[in-house]
Amino acid sequence: MCGLRSITLGTTNIEQTKHFMVDILGLNCEELLENSIRFGDADISPGTRLQFIQVPSEQLEESHFVGIGLRTPTDSGLEEYAEILSNKDIPFTTVKELNGNKYFSLEDNNGHIFSIYSNENNYG
Repeated sequence: MCGLRSITLGTTNIEQTKHFMVDILGLNCEELLENSIRFGDADISPGTRLQFIQVPSEQLEESHFVGIGLRTPTDSGLEEYAEILSNKDIPFTTVKELNGNKYFSLEDNNGHIFSIYSNENNYG
């Protein structure tokens, strides 16, 4: 595969991150080492992987990215995620639009910003 295989991020609490990714967002997980875990699609295929390693909180402050975008196939998928987050009292932004695609954003337990985009109107 050419291109990105995975993205690696830091976390201060691997168990909280696992709960957020699996129990809230519904991603599949693969535990690697004691302080490392990977999430992705059903097969955790290259290009869908988010890997987290546990780091001290002071190292997390030096993050060099703004946010991560995740996609759901339809607008109704976006609505379903919004309902799940609301039911679990997890704050998220109002639905916005970027280049004709609806999305909203939220933060995980580490302050990482995740935006969930509807892929319904994605052409090309």
